[in-house]
Parts: sequence; C-alpha cells; structure tokens
Amino acid sequence: MPRERIKPGRHGKITATVVRDAAGKPIRHIAKTRLRDLDGALRQVEAVGQSKPKAIAALEEKLARRVAPSKSEITADTLVHRLVERWQIKVERSKLSANTKRRYGEILDWTFTSSPESAS
Repeated sequence: MPRERIKPGRHGKITATVVRDAAGKPIRHIAKTRLRDLDGALRQVEAVGQSKPKAIAALEEKLARRVAPSKSEITADTLVHRLVERWQIKVERSKLSANTKRRYGEILDWTFTSSPESAS
C-alpha cells in the first residue's frame, strides 16, 4: 500500500539521529523531516539539539516559523529603500495625475531625507 502524499504546508514523520564523538559519546541529536512547501516542492528541514526532545522541539519551532520560499523579488530581507524604488517606478508608470505623482515624490523626499530635528 503506497504512502499518502504529504499535503502542501504539511510535514512528514520527524526522525531524530544521534551524532557521537570518536569515543561513542553522544554529542548532539539531529531531527529531520520532509516538508511540502506551498509551491509543491518537497524539502528536507532539520534542526539540532543537545537531546532528542530538544532537537525535535527545535525542528517543530523551525517549522512553525518557516516562511515558504518565494519567487518574488520582495522577501523579509528586502530593504525599505528597495521597496520605495519599486513603488516609485510603479507610480511613475501609473495613470495618476502629474500633480499627484509630484506630491508623492515630495512626501517621500521629506520622509527619507528630513531629520527629526528639522521636522519641528
């Protein structure tokens, strides 16, 4: 009987393995699972802990906080000035009136070039 396919946004069984030093003493545990992202791709996710429960807890935390990969140019690491540049291009290409475009530009200039002291 075939296994049921992992549904998008869900993960499979979590397994944990022990990493031992040369003397055979456990030094850490690695918890792994496969996750099907919302884009349909199956990816392996892993986390490390000092014990099996800690490794599994770290993996579950990682899965809870994980953001699916995106093909978008905008990510959580995108800097604000890059967002502003993209927005300005969108505004310039829009059908907004020339006065509206000018006013938006003034507001951006004031927002990103004025210091708190000069605003008062």
